[in-house]
Parts: sequence; structure tokens; C-alpha cells
Amino acid sequence: MTNTITFGAAITNLAEYNNGNLIYKWLEFPCTEDDFTAALKAIGNPEEYFISDYDDDTHLGVAQILGEYPSYQDMQGLAEVLEDMDRDTLEAINEVWGWTEVKNVLNGTCDIDDYQLLSDVNDQADLGDYYAEELGIYESMPETVRRYFNAEAFGRDIDLETCGGFTTHGYIIYQR
Repeated sequence: MTNTITFGAAITNLAEYNNGNLIYKWLEFPCTEDDFTAALKAIGNPEEYFISDYDDDTHLGVAQILGEYPSYQDMQGLAEVLEDMDRDTLEAINEVWGWTEVKNVLNGTCDIDDYQLLSDVNDQADLGDYYAEELGIYESMPETVRRYFNAEAFGRDIDLETCGGFTTHGYIIYQR
């Protein structure tokens, strides 16, 4: 996938933090279990750790999804799921429905294939043109009639009747 999604986490020693010392190690996910064990060793092999910060340039809300006390399996599992997903589609889902919907996609409650991102559709006129082309409306319409076709009004109606929205990545539609 060309839009691979990764994130970093600051693995932090909880006991030291409670004593006023911030001892942490940045780790990029996905990673191996050996990498995670080495990060724990670097912060003193604590009985308990927490994540004091995330490096999340995805705008997907990794911190909200995982929280402060995720297990290695939770962080690695999320990273592996993200590796197989398209960044633009997930960010568009987040823009329209919020991180809760992204979390539903990531945990399998919703299927990423139920969403279609139309990356070249940026306004209602584009949406009307897209559907007119896809449905063959333009092909069946004589040129003298076509110039009276209002793609923007058609796109507005489609926007109102579908479960979707405009994003910085194009128009995203939930199709179930």
C-alpha cells in the first residue's frame, strides 16, 4: 500500500513517573516483540508502563483508540490493521463520521470495503458529473438536452440521499 500508516508511542516507566522522573523510549509501530522488550529494558524493565505520548500524524485519534495503558498486542494489532488500509480513506472517514467510526473500522465492526472514496469529487457539481457518467446518463442524453442538465443540482440531491460527505480527500460514501 502506498499510503502506509504508522505511529509512534512513548513507552514510559510508570513507577519512575510517579516518583517525578520521566523515563521513556520512543517506539515506532508496527514493531517486533523484541523491539518492544528492548524498549522496556531501556526504561528499566518496569512492572508497569504507560504511553505518555503518541506520534500520530494520521489525524485518526490513535491516542483515543488505544488510551494510556494499551498492551503490546493492542498497539501491534492496530499497527498491523493500519498497514493494510488506505490512509486517505481512513482520514476521510474520520473527517465525516469521527474517530469512533474509524475505531469501528479498525476493530472490524465496519468493513473498510463498505466505504468508497471518490478522490476527484470535490463539490456537488463534480458529484453530479461523476454519477451522470457512472449511470450512463450523459451517453443516453442528446447533446441538445445535455447542456440543460444541472450537474450541481443532481449532485446536491445525491449528497442529500446518500450516507456520505465531502472531505479534503474527496467525497466519501458509506455503501452497505
